[in-house]
Amino acid sequence: MTIQRKTIVLEKVLEILQHTQNAISVSQLMDKLETIGIRPNKTTLYRLLEKLVSTTDALSITLKNGISYYELRQKRPHHHHFYCTKCDTVFCLGSCHVHTQKIDLTQLLPSPKFTVEAHDFNLYGVCESCR
Repeated sequence: MTIQRKTIVLEKVLEILQHTQNAISVSQLMDKLETIGIRPNKTTLYRLLEKLVSTTDALSITLKNGISYYELRQKRPHHHHFYCTKCDTVFCLGSCHVHTQKIDLTQLLPSPKFTVEAHDFNLYGVCESCR
């Protein structure tokens, strides 16, 4: 953790992120904080999460629904996500098949002179609970 000033809100946000199995939206995070009696301003929460992202303590994933989801970077290596379109839950997939299967992305590029620096990959559908 590289943030200098630790507040109660920061401590509780980190605790929730540490114990949440999946990436979480600000709205979901606010609901969890409210259950323990903490009601931060939404702007404060966004600012805190962006600080965590900028210090590389957290990762932000923005899906095609336009919502950003957050998770701690230290919890698992690079991976992808499944988004349930019914319950808005983001599930972490076990690993990155591009890396584990050693898929050569350069074959997909329009020219051999292109260079891949990063990729992201998300699946969208309905989770087991919502089926």
